[in-house]
Amino acid sequence: MGIMTIGELAKHPLSSLERRFGVVGRALHFAALGMDDSPVQAVALPIKSMSNEYTLPEDTNSPDILKAHILRLSGEVGMRLRQAGYLGKTVTVKFRYDDFVTVTRSETMRDYIDSDRDILEKAWELFMGNWISWRKVRLVGVGVTNLIERKNCQRQLSLFDDTFKQAKVDHAVDVIKNKFGVNAIIKAGEMSLKGKDTAMPSDP
Repeated sequence: MGIMTIGELAKHPLSSLERRFGVVGRALHFAALGMDDSPVQAVALPIKSMSNEYTLPEDTNSPDILKAHILRLSGEVGMRLRQAGYLGKTVTVKFRYDDFVTVTRSETMRDYIDSDRDILEKAWELFMGNWISWRKVRLVGVGVTNLIERKNCQRQLSLFDDTFKQAKVDHAVDVIKNKFGVNAIIKAGEMSLKGKDTAMPSDP
Protein backbone atom coordinates (compact mmCIF):
# COMPACT_ATOMS: atom_id res chain seq x y z
CA MET A 1 0.00 0.00 0.00
CA GLY A 2 3.06 2.28 -0.08
CA ILE A 3 2.91 2.92 3.67
CA MET A 4 6.47 2.99 4.98
CA THR A 5 6.26 4.82 8.32
CA ILE A 6 3.97 5.05 11.33
CA GLY A 7 3.30 8.68 10.41
CA GLU A 8 2.07 7.63 6.97
CA LEU A 9 -0.09 4.94 8.57
CA ALA A 10 -1.64 7.51 10.90
CA LYS A 11 -2.50 9.78 7.96
CA HIS A 12 -3.90 6.98 5.78
CA PRO A 13 -7.72 6.97 5.53
CA LEU A 14 -9.31 4.71 8.14
CA SER A 15 -11.90 3.50 5.65
CA SER A 16 -9.17 2.26 3.29
CA LEU A 17 -7.46 0.31 6.07
CA GLU A 18 -10.75 -1.20 7.22
CA ARG A 19 -11.59 -2.33 3.68
CA ARG A 20 -8.17 -3.94 3.33
CA PHE A 21 -7.69 -5.45 6.82
CA GLY A 22 -11.09 -5.33 8.54
CA VAL A 23 -10.98 -4.79 12.32
CA VAL A 24 -7.20 -5.17 12.23
CA GLY A 25 -7.01 -2.14 9.93
CA ARG A 26 -8.94 -0.09 12.49
CA ALA A 27 -6.60 -1.25 15.28
CA LEU A 28 -3.54 -0.35 13.18
CA HIS A 29 -4.92 3.11 12.47
CA PHE A 30 -5.58 4.01 16.11
CA ALA A 31 -2.33 2.41 17.29
CA ALA A 32 -0.45 4.63 14.83
CA LEU A 33 -2.22 7.63 16.39
CA GLY A 34 -1.21 6.46 19.88
CA MET A 35 -4.82 5.81 20.86
CA ASP A 36 -5.86 2.72 22.83
CA ASP A 37 -9.10 2.33 24.75
CA SER A 38 -8.30 -1.07 26.26
CA PRO A 39 -8.53 -1.12 30.07
CA VAL A 40 -5.35 -0.47 32.05
CA GLN A 41 -4.33 -3.42 34.18
CA ALA A 42 -2.10 -2.86 37.16
CA VAL A 43 0.63 -5.47 37.46
CA ALA A 44 2.46 -5.67 40.78
CA LEU A 45 6.05 -6.51 39.91
CA PRO A 46 8.16 -8.11 42.64
CA ILE A 47 10.66 -5.81 44.31
CA LYS A 48 14.18 -6.97 43.49
CA SER A 49 16.29 -4.62 45.58
CA MET A 50 16.29 -1.71 47.99
CA SER A 51 19.15 0.72 48.27
CA ASN A 52 20.11 4.25 49.14
CA GLU A 53 23.20 6.31 48.47
CA TYR A 54 24.44 9.72 49.50
CA THR A 55 26.93 12.23 48.15
CA LEU A 56 28.91 13.69 51.04
CA PRO A 57 28.99 17.49 51.51
CA GLU A 58 32.77 17.25 51.33
CA ASP A 59 35.19 14.45 50.50
CA THR A 60 36.55 12.68 53.57
CA ASN A 61 38.67 9.77 54.73
CA SER A 62 37.46 9.97 58.33
CA PRO A 63 36.37 6.47 59.44
CA ASP A 64 33.98 7.97 62.00
CA ILE A 65 32.18 10.13 59.47
CA LEU A 66 32.06 7.38 56.84
CA LYS A 67 30.72 4.86 59.33
CA ALA A 68 28.10 7.35 60.48
CA HIS A 69 26.87 7.73 56.91
CA ILE A 70 26.81 3.97 56.35
CA LEU A 71 24.97 3.59 59.66
CA ARG A 72 22.32 6.04 58.55
CA LEU A 73 21.96 4.50 55.10
CA SER A 74 21.68 1.02 56.61
CA GLY A 75 18.88 2.28 58.83
CA GLU A 76 17.03 3.82 55.90
CA VAL A 77 17.27 0.63 53.83
CA GLY A 78 16.25 -1.51 56.81
CA MET A 79 13.21 0.65 57.45
CA ARG A 80 12.13 0.45 53.82
CA LEU A 81 12.47 -3.33 53.88
CA ARG A 82 10.34 -3.65 57.00
CA GLN A 83 7.69 -1.26 55.74
CA ALA A 84 7.39 -3.17 52.45
CA GLY A 85 7.34 -6.54 54.23
CA TYR A 86 10.57 -7.87 52.72
CA LEU A 87 13.73 -9.56 53.91
CA GLY A 88 16.99 -9.62 52.01
CA LYS A 89 19.97 -11.93 51.82
CA THR A 90 22.63 -10.02 49.88
CA VAL A 91 24.15 -6.81 51.23
CA THR A 92 25.92 -4.40 48.88
CA VAL A 93 28.11 -1.43 49.71
CA LYS A 94 29.10 1.18 47.15
CA PHE A 95 31.55 4.03 47.50
CA ARG A 96 33.14 6.55 45.18
CA TYR A 97 36.53 8.16 45.67
CA ASP A 98 37.20 11.83 45.08
CA ASP A 99 38.59 10.96 41.63
CA PHE A 100 35.23 9.33 40.72
CA VAL A 101 36.55 5.75 40.81
CA THR A 102 33.62 3.70 42.10
CA VAL A 103 33.85 0.45 44.07
CA THR A 104 30.89 -1.90 44.61
CA ARG A 105 31.08 -5.04 46.75
CA SER A 106 28.40 -7.55 47.77
CA GLU A 107 28.12 -10.57 49.99
CA THR A 108 25.28 -13.02 50.47
CA MET A 109 24.36 -13.78 54.07
CA ARG A 110 23.47 -17.16 55.49
CA ASP A 111 20.03 -15.95 56.59
CA TYR A 112 17.52 -13.39 55.37
CA ILE A 113 17.71 -10.10 57.26
CA ASP A 114 15.92 -6.77 57.63
CA SER A 115 17.43 -5.28 60.78
CA ASP A 116 19.48 -2.10 60.71
CA ARG A 117 22.15 -3.77 62.82
CA ASP A 118 22.67 -6.74 60.51
CA ILE A 119 22.76 -4.57 57.40
CA LEU A 120 25.24 -2.18 59.01
CA GLU A 121 27.57 -4.93 60.24
CA LYS A 122 27.92 -6.47 56.78
CA ALA A 123 28.02 -3.15 54.92
CA TRP A 124 30.78 -1.81 57.20
CA GLU A 125 32.72 -5.05 56.92
CA LEU A 126 32.58 -4.85 53.13
CA PHE A 127 33.54 -1.18 53.18
CA MET A 128 36.51 -1.64 55.47
CA GLY A 129 37.68 -4.67 53.51
CA ASN A 130 37.87 -2.70 50.27
CA TRP A 131 38.46 0.95 51.15
CA ILE A 132 41.98 2.37 50.76
CA SER A 133 42.02 4.35 53.99
CA TRP A 134 44.18 7.26 52.81
CA ARG A 135 41.87 7.96 49.87
CA LYS A 136 39.00 10.38 50.33
CA VAL A 137 35.43 9.30 49.62
CA ARG A 138 32.72 11.48 48.07
CA LEU A 139 29.76 9.04 47.91
CA VAL A 140 28.59 6.02 49.88
CA GLY A 141 25.69 3.68 49.29
CA VAL A 142 24.10 0.65 50.92
CA GLY A 143 21.74 -1.84 49.32
CA VAL A 144 20.04 -5.16 49.95
CA THR A 145 19.09 -7.56 47.17
CA ASN A 146 18.00 -11.18 46.84
CA LEU A 147 14.69 -10.26 48.47
CA ILE A 148 11.82 -12.39 49.66
CA GLU A 149 8.48 -11.41 51.14
CA ARG A 150 8.47 -11.82 54.89
CA LYS A 151 5.30 -13.93 54.78
CA ASN A 152 7.08 -16.47 52.56
CA CYS A 153 10.22 -16.73 54.69
CA GLN A 154 10.86 -19.02 57.61
CA ARG A 155 14.00 -18.15 59.55
CA GLN A 156 15.80 -20.66 61.73
CA LEU A 157 16.57 -19.07 65.10
CA SER A 158 18.91 -20.34 67.78
CA LEU A 159 18.06 -20.37 71.48
CA PHE A 160 20.49 -17.52 71.99
CA ASP A 161 19.35 -15.43 69.02
CA ASP A 162 18.28 -11.86 69.92
CA THR A 163 16.48 -11.32 66.62
CA PHE A 164 13.12 -10.82 68.32
CA LYS A 165 14.57 -8.20 70.67
CA GLN A 166 16.23 -6.37 67.78
CA ALA A 167 13.00 -6.55 65.76
CA LYS A 168 11.12 -4.85 68.60
CA VAL A 169 13.72 -2.09 68.75
CA ASP A 170 13.58 -1.55 64.98
CA HIS A 171 9.77 -1.51 65.07
CA ALA A 172 9.69 1.06 67.87
CA VAL A 173 12.12 3.30 65.98
CA ASP A 174 10.10 2.91 62.76
CA VAL A 175 6.90 3.99 64.55
CA ILE A 176 8.55 7.12 65.94
CA LYS A 177 10.16 8.07 62.62
CA ASN A 178 6.89 7.56 60.75
CA LYS A 179 5.10 9.82 63.20
CA PHE A 180 7.66 12.54 63.82
CA GLY A 181 10.03 12.32 60.83
CA VAL A 182 13.20 10.41 59.98
CA ASN A 183 15.33 12.71 62.13
CA ALA A 184 13.22 12.20 65.25
CA ILE A 185 15.72 9.59 66.45
CA ILE A 186 19.42 9.74 65.72
CA LYS A 187 21.65 6.79 66.54
CA ALA A 188 24.69 7.56 68.67
CA GLY A 189 26.98 6.61 65.79
CA GLU A 190 25.45 9.38 63.66
CA MET A 191 26.27 12.15 66.13
CA SER A 192 29.68 12.69 64.52
CA LEU A 193 27.82 14.16 61.53
CA LYS A 194 26.28 17.03 63.46
CA GLY A 195 27.68 20.31 62.25
CA LYS A 196 29.41 18.60 59.31
CA ASP A 197 26.54 17.22 57.28
CA THR A 198 23.85 19.50 55.96
CA ALA A 199 21.42 16.59 55.88
CA MET A 200 21.63 16.17 59.65
CA PRO A 201 19.30 18.09 61.97
CA SER A 202 20.83 20.78 64.17
CA ASP A 203 19.02 19.55 67.27
CA PRO A 204 18.87 16.01 68.69
